[in-house]
Amino acid sequence: MESHRTQASDYLDKWNVKFSYNEAGIPKYILKESTEGDQQIEKKLISSNKGVFKYTTHTNAESRLITDREILIDSNKKSYDEKVISIQVGLGKETRYEIKQISNTIIPSREFILTAGNISKMTLLK
Repeated sequence: MESHRTQASDYLDKWNVKFSYNEAGIPKYILKESTEGDQQIEKKLISSNKGVFKYTTHTNAESRLITDREILIDSNKKSYDEKVISIQVGLGKETRYEIKQISNTIIPSREFILTAGNISKMTLLK
């Protein structure tokens, strides 16, 4: 895979992208690293048990923003939780936060276009 840098569009990065799946077809490992060995994205399946999945991810945006996440997906409860640690390298600033799902709404539809009006309608369905 090839892509241009966000701050230097004349610089072309070349990437090796690897995927592996378990027997059930669940992604268990994803890696995007440069041909020089710099990892931009790494995602690992830590555990998978009866519809509950735990992942860790590591992203490195051109050595400016490094983010580590712990993600918990429970398909039985239809829940998603995430713990994030993010470091802005040039500023030496570390940010920690958690994402917790508050509600889950299923909207039957054959097609859904994400517009401001449709988002407003969704928030009213809580």
